Amino acid sequence: MLKLSAAAWKGLKADTVLIPACEDKTIHTDPTIKSIIKEAIKLPEFSAKQGEEVLLYAPKGLKAKRVIVRGVGNAADCDPESFRTAAGETVKSCIKKKLTQLWIAVPDTNKLAIDREAILRAVMEGGCLANHTFDKF
Repeated sequence: MLKLSAAAWKGLKADTVLIPACEDKTIHTDPTIKSIIKEAIKLPEFSAKQGEEVLLYAPKGLKAKRVIVRGVGNAADCDPESFRTAAGETVKSCIKKKLTQLWIAVPDTNKLAIDREAILRAVMEGGCLANHTFDKF
C-alpha cells in the first residue's frame, strides 16, 4: 500500500513523482516539470500517448529519487477519466515495484478544458482505488 498525501511542490523531497504529460501540448507551468517532460519525450520509447510510461532517475531540478512520466494522450481528448486512469495505473505500478510513496504533479487547469476540482477528484479516486488491496481471505 502507498501513502497518499498533498503538499506544496516547491522544496518537496520525494521518493517517486508522477507527472502526467500530453503528446501535443504542455499542461504544466512549472519550468522544472516542463524540462523533465521534454527529457522524457526525447527518449525513443516515449511520446506521451495514452498509457505510455517512462521512468527517470534523479531528475535535474527536482529532489526526487525517481519520476514516472505517464502519457495521457492529446490535450483535447483529456477528461477526468484520463487522469484517474493515469493515477491508478501508476499506483499499481508502484505497488508492484514495492515503492511506498507517490507524489502527483497535477497539471495546470488553465491549460485544459477541465476544472481543477474534477482533476483533483479524478487523481485521488484513481490513486485510492488502485491502492486498495483485497487480502482478507
